[in-house]
Amino acid sequence: METPNNNQDNTPAVRVYEATPASATSGEPIAERFVQKELTDARKSFRVTQIVASVLALGTMMYTGFIASELNKTLEPTAAANVATGLIATQVDEQGPQIAAEIRQRIPKLIEEVPDYAIKQLPQYRTALESQVENDMSRYFTSSSKELGASFDELLEDNKASISQMLKDGKDAEATKLVGDAMEKEMLEYAGTVQINGETLSTKLDGAYTSLTQVDKRMAKLAANKNLTPQEKKARRAIGILSRTIDAANPAVTGGKTI
Repeated sequence: METPNNNQDNTPAVRVYEATPASATSGEPIAERFVQKELTDARKSFRVTQIVASVLALGTMMYTGFIASELNKTLEPTAAANVATGLIATQVDEQGPQIAAEIRQRIPKLIEEVPDYAIKQLPQYRTALESQVENDMSRYFTSSSKELGASFDELLEDNKASISQMLKDGKDAEATKLVGDAMEKEMLEYAGTVQINGETLSTKLDGAYTSLTQVDKRMAKLAANKNLTPQEKKARRAIGILSRTIDAANPAVTGGKTI
């Protein structure tokens, strides 16, 4: 801005310029618009991101639900059996020749080993059975020791004379028979009346006798080889193979005669 010089003398006039002050608010609208534009762009970008994320999440949920549904169907008994059958069938188709070759190679050896194993186990089975009977008898008499003691006291009292005569002369057959018969009668009554855990010794022995009788009848039928069922024929054949194997494995037996 030019300032006029009012000096009336002949001094040359000097032009003085004053700087016009810059507007303090001229940059504010530009900065505000820039910030507003950035915020608007950020909102749009965030909104797009939200939409994309929602779509992806929805797609993931739908896919996961589909997988879970298919798995549940697969895990149902029928479906699981079908899947397992399919897998097994595939494996058998692929490895069938190898499996068949291995079976042909191993089965004869297993068949040869079975009789040897059975022969080795028979003494153990017999020992286990004997031990079981002894343990049952021992537990029975131990549990009923009071009743057993009272029974024998009564037996001794009732047969005092016969026992005394038997002790004096061990060769007295009549006295020995009287005492033996009395003891047998007392033991039978004891075994049939005294119960341990709701079961008498007589019941146990009767059950064992019944089982042995059934085994004897079945073996007799197999030996007769008449009117056998398919299962009985298989049992007869297995017993025959085992018997021949035992005879062949026993060096003390030749031609059915003991050396």
